[in-house]
Amino acid sequence: SPHSIAVGEIASISTTPPTHYGGAEDRSIYVVSRMRSLLLEAHDTNERDFWFEQLSEIIDASQTHDRHMKRQAKLAQRDVDMTSRRQQWLENILPNFEKVRKLQATRDLCWLGVPTTLRSDVWRKSIGNQLQITPELYAIFRSHAQRARNEMQRLKSLADEARAERDKERDSNRETYTDSDRQVSNEKS
Repeated sequence: SPHSIAVGEIASISTTPPTHYGGAEDRSIYVVSRMRSLLLEAHDTNERDFWFEQLSEIIDASQTHDRHMKRQAKLAQRDVDMTSRRQQWLENILPNFEKVRKLQATRDLCWLGVPTTLRSDVWRKSIGNQLQITPELYAIFRSHAQRARNEMQRLKSLADEARAERDKERDSNRETYTDSDRQVSNEKS
């Protein structure tokens, strides 16, 4: 209809007239869209305020819905893209990794993100295993590292205790020295 504006087209609503309107009418609501603007007149300011609030709520709900729909569409597209990339990794790259690892297309796919389920395979093929570390050897190294970490923590704890003891002794000596100074100054007086 020539006298209607779809809610999604509304850019703003206001009770203050745009600059291209002549006099200010305190009973009016001004609706501005991308294509045109409308002037809605109420019988009095109470009715204007009521309809302004109603329109504001409708527009806010519409904008919230639009944002939600755009977010959903973006997530759906990301899922499609990820599925497509996963398929590329499984069919083209991983089976021929040594041949395609230095190609720009492979690097571009890496920058777009390696699918989570394929990352361990991609990492394994990317960095290789020149040291030939087996899962058993890895477990041994891990237990050695844990023991070293525990020992370092134990030594740090002992050092902290020793430092606290030294600080306590130093503070005690200061109190003794201060007390003896007081006694000497009292004897002089």
